[in-house]
Amino acid sequence: MDEKLKYALIIAFVLNAAFVLSNFQARTYDSYEHIFFANHYRTSWFDTWEPKWYGGFTVTSYPPLAHQAIALLSFAVGLEWSYDILTLSLMTIFPLAVYLFSKRFVSEKGAVYAGFISVFVPSILQAIYSFGQFPSLFGLVAGLFTIVYLSKFLVDGHWIDLTIALSLLGVTVSAHHFTAIFLVPMLVIVLVLDTFLRRKEIPIAKLLRRISIFVVLGIALCVLIIYPYWYFSLFNGINMTPIPHLTRENILFNNLGFELFFWNIYGSIIFLVPFFIILVLKEKRLFVLFLGGLILLILGLGGTTPLPQLLFGRSWEVLTYDRFGLWASVLFLPLIGQLFFEYRIKFKTKKVYKMLLMAFFAILILTGTYAATRSLEPGGISVSTIDPVVEFLNNPQTQSWRYLTLGLGEAPMLKLSVYANASNVDGYYYFVRDDPLLSKSGVGSLDTAKFYGEKGLTVLGEVLANASKYSLRWVICADPTYYPILKNNSFVERWSQDSTGDGRFGGTTIWEYNGTIPVYVPNKIQEENSPLNNYIWGIGPPLTLFATLLLLATKKIKKAGY
Repeated sequence: MDEKLKYALIIAFVLNAAFVLSNFQARTYDSYEHIFFANHYRTSWFDTWEPKWYGGFTVTSYPPLAHQAIALLSFAVGLEWSYDILTLSLMTIFPLAVYLFSKRFVSEKGAVYAGFISVFVPSILQAIYSFGQFPSLFGLVAGLFTIVYLSKFLVDGHWIDLTIALSLLGVTVSAHHFTAIFLVPMLVIVLVLDTFLRRKEIPIAKLLRRISIFVVLGIALCVLIIYPYWYFSLFNGINMTPIPHLTRENILFNNLGFELFFWNIYGSIIFLVPFFIILVLKEKRLFVLFLGGLILLILGLGGTTPLPQLLFGRSWEVLTYDRFGLWASVLFLPLIGQLFFEYRIKFKTKKVYKMLLMAFFAILILTGTYAATRSLEPGGISVSTIDPVVEFLNNPQTQSWRYLTLGLGEAPMLKLSVYANASNVDGYYYFVRDDPLLSKSGVGSLDTAKFYGEKGLTVLGEVLANASKYSLRWVICADPTYYPILKNNSFVERWSQDSTGDGRFGGTTIWEYNGTIPVYVPNKIQEENSPLNNYIWGIGPPLTLFATLLLLATKKIKKAGY
């Protein structure tokens, strides 16, 4: 292994260990959402019904493997440490995945540079440490390794490489459907065209036969391995009014949109795009890779261009586009690596080159650090203050009713969902809401109702006015803005920081509605929650992961000559 790549892996471990140990979950959007799903598998592995949000929903609505991996490790170290360890592990091997992927397109030295630079790419740091997109990371790493072994199969035709590529594809789709549906096909197309252009000694018939085998077997595997998810999507679909998202607007003319979804994704990488064009004109074999990255970059601009609407039709309103930008930055890494290698050879004695190189890395590192440490929570409370609230909701005298949070903020609300036994009228996975009042409202979480203006407060008022319908008795409120609407709907303040005198609820207040009967949970038997689906869901994805690790170990042993 090249010394620079070794240093890259060491730096990746140290840098990401610092981020992981900074309690990053408390400032992210989605970390505790994935811990919430992991907690479901930890407590009910073969039960696909989750009762804690929206009166209950099926977890087959989200691919399970990333959450199952957290759950499996949690039996040894607990949920949050499991999430931390797996995040650190994936972020540490990410440069290796980039290096091996880049080797299929550029020189060895160029691939080493790509792996080294990947440690500091702002897009991946923001996605994990600010947005909390753990399944995206899981799927991205598995997807890059999929292309590595598919490339080996296309060139050499060895069946062990095909088997590993298929198993890695199974891991990818089991971890994150978005990555499998959009990124992997793009990478496969880029790889096949690149292989055809660069390796003309491979007969076209043989190349087509090999890729056809992979595509047919890969589609069959992807359908079977998470069949319950496709069943849910086909028969339930996305039946909701789109919720506003900044990536569907013109992000280049919106200060926050430009910061989060352009600059914090590319940083100083964006300045190299003109040089990519020069590199491609010189080495035409890199055109396909550049074109793939450019298409993803344009899609990553979201509503800035009409391309997403043209490609996705009406579905464009329910997609978010920051991941396309993340993938574009990854596809550009081999080009950056090759560019740096060639310019180093040509201008290594030039002071201007060294200064530009230092400036590039300084801007990239500063942007990545800022993107990783920026908190996006609009107010709310600290996650460290919710333990007494968890204790309150887990009391046998209180957990028989549902609760609602107002103004806690996403991370505290989600952590409360993980550890409280009582169920929430609200939730943070909007696609599974089957109550028309919520799904047709265009409002996301009721916890942030005020940020949706009059529409949000109107929907909240209707929920509070029908508290008995929802078995809603408790409201955990951390924002005085909501006090009048609670009082107007006959909720009475039961506890507050001032009234207890000990501050044990961290500035929150607990409100009670006395006219609610306890939750009645019927014995829900739904077709998509059949025993067969439950076992497919609980066994197929983790079995695919274990098979992949076994196949990789077997190939490593054979290569070593044992």
